[in-house]
Amino acid sequence: MTNEEAQEEEREVLASIYESDDSFTQLSPTSFAYRVGEKGHPQSFMIEVEWGGGYPDEMPRLSLNSFYNKNMSEKSKKAIVEALKKEAEVLLGSPMTYSLIQYAQDNAQDLLALMPSDKVSFEGLDSLYIQPCRARLWRERRERGRRRGGGGDRGGGCGKGRGRRKREEKREKGGADQESQEKNGRQNECSRRETKRMGLGRRCEGAEQNGFSAVLNLSTAANVSSSLCHCVSKRSLISHQQ
Repeated sequence: MTNEEAQEEEREVLASIYESDDSFTQLSPTSFAYRVGEKGHPQSFMIEVEWGGGYPDEMPRLSLNSFYNKNMSEKSKKAIVEALKKEAEVLLGSPMTYSLIQYAQDNAQDLLALMPSDKVSFEGLDSLYIQPCRARLWRERRERGRRRGGGGDRGGGCGKGRGRRKREEKREKGGADQESQEKNGRQNECSRRETKRMGLGRRCEGAEQNGFSAVLNLSTAANVSSSLCHCVSKRSLISHQQ
């Protein structure tokens, strides 16, 4: 069997096997592509197999240069291609396109593990995930702004809602400051009253001590006066008797 006949037979077999598989694409009579993994998944990739005139006695051309792999680094592509080439060397001389595709499917995780630390470039994820999320969050904020402030189509309500919230926060903060000032004023007034009461107590205590001293002095004076009067009366009685 010539190489042309072997290629024709393999082409018919591939068309029969992958008839209902949307991962398989025949790019030309001698070029085929197969997507490994779910479509659009960051860790999926597409391999291309191209037959030369001497296939299958010679190695087919293997590549990952499809636009589908635009987010993969060259190092990652090279690592997977090298693994596929090693498998193709074992199958050299026989139809191998189906075997290479099956090998890629069965060893997808191992092939991904061959990638360097930048296994998958995340440059394309911005358009796939981040931008839609930003748009959704923006729409949600705009709707909340409309419900709160009745704003316009371009987020005017959201701006009004933010302004209202700021004013409310400012009023709450002012009320808290005023309450704190009143509390401090009450505490200061209590302190002043306590200080005044303590000073009055000290004055009363001094007055009591002074009064007690005065009473003692009066009592002593009375005793002295009584003694003097008694002595005078006694002397007068003696003089009278004489």
